[in-house]
Amino acid sequence: MGFFREARDAFVTAWHEEFDGKDVKKEFRDAFIEGWENGWSGGSGIYENGREVSNAEMERRRRAHDEQEAAYMREQVETHRALADAGANVEAIDAARVLADARDIADGLCRARIGEAAEPCEPLIDWRPLTKSGKLPKCVARATAVWDRPNGDSVIVHMGYTADARPYTADVHIWTAGERYSYKIRTVGGDLAVTGDGPA
Repeated sequence: MGFFREARDAFVTAWHEEFDGKDVKKEFRDAFIEGWENGWSGGSGIYENGREVSNAEMERRRRAHDEQEAAYMREQVETHRALADAGANVEAIDAARVLADARDIADGLCRARIGEAAEPCEPLIDWRPLTKSGKLPKCVARATAVWDRPNGDSVIVHMGYTADARPYTADVHIWTAGERYSYKIRTVGGDLAVTGDGPA
């Protein structure tokens, strides 16, 4: 570490000796020196407002993101437990169930014809908190399933689940041949039905 610190200091000193007092934009010089003094070693390659974001700043953002994600995961565990304690059948809403329900909705109601060549992504399940009065919400989980086809087309299904592990609402987006078709699925008379569809 000492070697790199010495190299950096030598570089900054040489920079000052070479450019101080000369016709060099102060803004550019100060930004460059600041980068070295903050541990910049070649730059992040990411620019904002015309200036490169330092590696130190990118690392700070990554740490903040990781901390936020860890907090969300802890919250999801607590919410899952609270929903189960309140009587929701949360154990039935897992990745396999989400993919099966989403495929049934997309193929059965929206003519998506997902097919075996389409690769499913890991489904996302977002557990919803109890109401302020401590009761089960109408939607205990929001789930998303995605299939990517070899030709670049895709199918995305967003669903809402009730406490008895039934999807009662969905939004389906199908990308095919450069066009997007969106379908609004809602519960009508106890059954899921398309209540709006067509090109987005």
